[in-house]
Amino acid sequence: MLFIIENAIFTTKLSPHSSTEVSVDEKTIDSKPIPVRRRSLVREFCLITSIHGLPGAARSTNILNFIFWSLSFICFMGFLVYFVVTAIQAYFQYPTKIDVTYERQYPQYFPAVSICNASPIRYDTFIGAFLNYTYPNNTNNITTISSNDFSNVFNFLIDATNKNQLLDSYFFSLTSMLYSCTFNSVPCSAADFISFTSPTYGQCYTFNAKLKNSTNSNIRYTNENGGIGVLQLDLYVHSHEYLPYVNDGAGAVIIVHDNTQVPTIDTSGIFLAPGRKHKLGYKKKVTSFLSSPYTDCTSSVSDSMKVALESYNGADYMYSENLC
Repeated sequence: MLFIIENAIFTTKLSPHSSTEVSVDEKTIDSKPIPVRRRSLVREFCLITSIHGLPGAARSTNILNFIFWSLSFICFMGFLVYFVVTAIQAYFQYPTKIDVTYERQYPQYFPAVSICNASPIRYDTFIGAFLNYTYPNNTNNITTISSNDFSNVFNFLIDATNKNQLLDSYFFSLTSMLYSCTFNSVPCSAADFISFTSPTYGQCYTFNAKLKNSTNSNIRYTNENGGIGVLQLDLYVHSHEYLPYVNDGAGAVIIVHDNTQVPTIDTSGIFLAPGRKHKLGYKKKVTSFLSSPYTDCTSSVSDSMKVALESYNGADYMYSENLC
C-alpha cells in the first residue's frame, strides 16, 4: 500500500489495475486543534507520576477517597519539607562531635615544668631604686616602704619599662632559689632552665622546654638514665625578702605543660607552700579543635601573637587552642 500526497489529493494504489482518489478540502487542514483542558493535564500527571498519594487521589471514585489521599499527600509532604529544612539548618550550624582515642607512646617526652617565686619582687634589690623614685630628695632618710607607697610600686615598674630599663635585678634569680635539682637521679642545674617574665610573678623559669633550631634534641625523655621520669627540685623562696603589702603568702608557683606550649602560669599555676614536700603527677592529653567555621580558633598566627611567642628567650613555643 502506497500513500502519495500531492496537491491535497491522496491517491491509494491497491493494485496495478485499480486506484482510489480521495479529495481533501483545504479548510479541513487549516482547522484549529481541539483545546486541551488544564484539569485533564493535571489528572493525567497525577495518574502517571511515581509520587505516592497523587495517583490514588486521581483514581478516586468518590469524595471520601479523594479527601483521604489528598490529606495523606499534604501531611507527608509537610513532614518531608520539615526534615529537609531541619537538615539544612543543622548543616549551617556546623555541629561537631567528640572523637576520643587512646594512643600509647613509648618512649615519651618528659613534659616542661615552669616555676616562679610567689613574690614578683625581691625587697633588698628593689627598695633602694624604689625609694629614690618615690622620694627623690629623701630628706627624712626613709629606708622602708609603707602602705601608702603600695600604689607607686607598679608605677615605678611601668616607668622603668618605658625607659627600657632592665628589671631582672628586681626579681628572684634561679641560682638564689634552686637549692638542688635532679632528673631521674642525675643532677641538673640552673643552666638547664630558660627564663621568661610573668606579669603576676615576675621572673619564672622553665625546665625541658623545646628550644629553637634544636630538632627536639634538647627535650628529655622519661626513660633517660633508666628512670621513669622524675624531676626533683628543692627551692628556697626567700620569704624574708618579700616586698610588704604585695603578697599575702609565701611559696612558689608551678605548672606542668607541653614542651611546645606557652606556660600559662598566671591562670593555671599551682601554689606550693614552703616547708612542705609536694608531689605532682602528670598525664598527656592532646585536644584538637576544628578550624573555622566549626570553632573560633584558627591555625594562622597573628603578628601580635608572633611577637608574644618571640619573647620567650629561645623557646620554640607554638600556637595552641588554649591561647585561643
